[in-house]
Amino acid sequence: MALKIPRPGKRSKQQFNTSIPAVRRWIDNLPLINIEASVQQLEFALNEINKADIPASVRHDALELLTAPVIHVCEVLKKSYLGKQFPLRKRELDSAAKVAGLYQRMATSYKILVSVMVKKPDSRTGLTIAIHRAMRHLSEVLIGNYQIYLPCPAGIWEDLHTLYAISEQFGLQQQAVKDITQHKPVESNIEAIYKQILLLSLACPYRLRQAIIREVYKLLDQWAPYSKLLGGSAEAGNAFFTWNLESDNAPVYLTERNQDERDAQWRALDTSDMAEPVRMVIKARKENSKRYSVHLDERILQRLMLSWGVMPERKFTRHPQDASVQVVLGLRTVHSIISDAEPEPQEEPKAETEILREREYLLDPTLEQPTTINTGHSASGTRQPSDNWPSFPRQDTASTGGRPAGTVNDSITIENWKMQDMSAGGYCLLWDSEETTSAQIGELVAIKTSRDSDDDWHLGVVRWMKFTRERGLGLGVEMMSPGASAIHARVCDEKSSANEEMQGILLPDIIKLHQQATLLLPPLLFHTGCRSKLFHGDKQEQIRLTRQLEDTGSFAQFYFSPADES
Repeated sequence: MALKIPRPGKRSKQQFNTSIPAVRRWIDNLPLINIEASVQQLEFALNEINKADIPASVRHDALELLTAPVIHVCEVLKKSYLGKQFPLRKRELDSAAKVAGLYQRMATSYKILVSVMVKKPDSRTGLTIAIHRAMRHLSEVLIGNYQIYLPCPAGIWEDLHTLYAISEQFGLQQQAVKDITQHKPVESNIEAIYKQILLLSLACPYRLRQAIIREVYKLLDQWAPYSKLLGGSAEAGNAFFTWNLESDNAPVYLTERNQDERDAQWRALDTSDMAEPVRMVIKARKENSKRYSVHLDERILQRLMLSWGVMPERKFTRHPQDASVQVVLGLRTVHSIISDAEPEPQEEPKAETEILREREYLLDPTLEQPTTINTGHSASGTRQPSDNWPSFPRQDTASTGGRPAGTVNDSITIENWKMQDMSAGGYCLLWDSEETTSAQIGELVAIKTSRDSDDDWHLGVVRWMKFTRERGLGLGVEMMSPGASAIHARVCDEKSSANEEMQGILLPDIIKLHQQATLLLPPLLFHTGCRSKLFHGDKQEQIRLTRQLEDTGSFAQFYFSPADES
């Protein structure tokens, strides 16, 4: 296996002085307050270094000096596109491309250094540092693509695998080096950062929010040692994942590759012990009285454990569709559309209807197993809708003054999406407009399949996003349990300054499935154990939130029970 590196080329007329004193002076004169100018100068400098035939020691020292300004500029550029609405504007995509380009140039220069130093294996420390730095910068390219839900760049996994293979060849994979790419330099090694990016790719990053992707990567710095890298088919053991060092592919399930197909270039990853550090974090979170003692929500941690285990097989197939759907996004707007809708009389269904049981986050919306229950009135007197998913009476155009699609009232915006396919658990939607959408992972949505049909609004949650320049933005929407009604809630806490009523959604209980009623509430004000007052129509009651099931960042889902008035 050989690294793909550019050949030395013709340098520009304005040659870059690669002597170390000159590089220091050049960095001191970088106009870091002007990011655009700094980007152009850093791109020029790295291009010149990558074309130059210079001694390995000079290249190493120059790159180490350039690391800090490159990271600084990239961190500033990220602010221009992270946290923005999708699809990203051209200028935002250009900023993301500049960040990826700078990290790619740094990785390329370190790969050139590796290719030179493998011919001089006497400098084991220098070779270890070069491989480590190249892999770290390539990892940043991958993370950057994950954070804006772009596909992996071609060739990046091949480079990562090849660099790791070279470290194995010289026995350098566990040699400690100082990682200067972190805010606080820490001890690291090649195997650790390799496992770190492998595990991140297996954590289904397209199903995580931008900030969570980075948070998971940071946690994997501590968790990666709980996984084991195994060589060849004979050592697979309890491994779940495998890949070929000569391929340009991320790890796949071991069961997808016959043992006869695997040779000495195949590696396997045993993640059977990965649940241990996650359980420790969950336990610490429960025992700590501080609400935000751990950044990641318990449900996300549980989903990570699932992603590093054996994923269930698909239970339902997708069915291609070619239809437009109307989408309302956000807890407040969904609350409003339920509140504004006027109930229509419905016949009491007699037939049995399939509904979906509680699902795991990392499963595709088509993976859930159906359960059959009798529709009608539950023992608690709550009527269960006859549809598979929560439905709300359709909005009559008369009640909106005959407004066209786009708004139900002055405060609710309806977005028009294309349905790409559907299954028993949800929809795959496509947004091919140049306008931005407020969709994001974990957002509550209400969907109606056709503006002119009698379809009701269905409640769901965005579980994954993917974006390509060619096809636009794709969403995976998982539909939630049946039945929903708009409520208001207020925290009953003398210490709390938030006394106003907040919008929420009540999902009723399902007796046959032993599924309790739950509340969808704003995530910041409400938490497990707090007493609240629930306003449901003309009724009021004191409740206590007993357990948090999920916090998507847009809403939190809670079990609750009655509380004393005192």
